[in-house]
Amino acid sequence: MRELIATVMLAAKGEDRFAPNHVRKLWREGVTNEPIFEAAFAMATVLGWTVIGHTCTAVQLAGDPNYREGQVPEGGVPKTMTPFPELSQGRVRVAPCEEGLLSEPEWQDIKKLDPEMAERVAALIDHALIADGPVADKVLLGPGVRELIAIAGLCSRGQELKAARHMKRAIAYGMTAKQILEAFSCVIPMTGSATMPIGVRAMRL
Repeated sequence: MRELIATVMLAAKGEDRFAPNHVRKLWREGVTNEPIFEAAFAMATVLGWTVIGHTCTAVQLAGDPNYREGQVPEGGVPKTMTPFPELSQGRVRVAPCEEGLLSEPEWQDIKKLDPEMAERVAALIDHALIADGPVADKVLLGPGVRELIAIAGLCSRGQELKAARHMKRAIAYGMTAKQILEAFSCVIPMTGSATMPIGVRAMRL
């Protein structure tokens, strides 16, 4: 899980040299490409859709024999997923929470000005983070785990209030305070130590 967060944060920052090395680390742990792209989608809701493009670049470079960082596992990209705890966590809502982009007051204001834009953006963001309905049984990362990824991105941008909302949603899906802390601690190498107090202030909120 730490590598997933680190990989997509590197992609978010356009670190096309270092992100492929982390992809290879994930491969060596038996992680297939599917959760890498699901994590990128979750991070993209916070840090922009170029995250997905840079993640694609990272995966392509990781498979390129001319890329010299790290090692590709024997047999190349894993064909079957090696389970890790977060794959089975964060799928069931255990407490009530405000859910969905349009539950946020700022987006209610946006909806008054441009209803169609608000509905379209909300549909995409909610699909990426909530991952419910027909796709719920098909995705590898549940809503709570996707919130951990979004929280790390929000803390890296100094968005304490918004991070706090997402922390409430993560907790409502059974994620712990320790998991939340560990999630935003994963981006210290890319964003600096200032991310930590930002995250802690969000936890207090």
